[in-house]
Amino acid sequence: MKPKMHIASCSFGKDEIWKDIEEHPGYQASNLGRVRSQERIVHTLRYGKPFTYRQKAKALSLYKNKSGYLMVSIGKRKERKTYIVSRLIARLFIPNPQNLPEVNHKNEDKLDNRVCNLEWCSREYNQSYGTRNVRISKTMLNRDVYKHIMQYDMNMTFISEHISISAAERALRGIKKKCGENIRQNLLGNTKHAYGYIWKYKES
Repeated sequence: MKPKMHIASCSFGKDEIWKDIEEHPGYQASNLGRVRSQERIVHTLRYGKPFTYRQKAKALSLYKNKSGYLMVSIGKRKERKTYIVSRLIARLFIPNPQNLPEVNHKNEDKLDNRVCNLEWCSREYNQSYGTRNVRISKTMLNRDVYKHIMQYDMNMTFISEHISISAAERALRGIKKKCGENIRQNLLGNTKHAYGYIWKYKES
């Protein structure tokens, strides 16, 4: 599926500050988190004859990656490179004397790449920032790894209850190693049994 494009406006405001991207002459990024190609004179051929025209500044299209961060591709053909917009903006506008490895969004909005919303930080700081851990906990609780698993024999006689697929896997490691995926497939109804047992999610 083609990624959803976030098209920046081409009306560049007076409060916007643009800086050149050194490795890509003719391209700039702004303190408001946008990227553009500069106005330039283009020499080409039209109907076999030399033709020159002025190409206006143009905002580049941005798209989200799987992690929700905005990306931008700069350059043409073999020179084309892809960047995480937040890192590109931070590199151009925010000093990093401690050589910190990551960029944090202060308001936790990954699409807001204004300079005032970005800061260089350590991995530990980034991972513990704001509501991140709370959101991860809520997500994990909704996954089947935290659903209780009921273990039955082939006659559907109850044997044991496990707090997760991982716990059920640990209980069977004397029989098989790394058996969690086969248990999961049985839970999903894709197999009749796994390792001589029938596995069911505990009904809430």
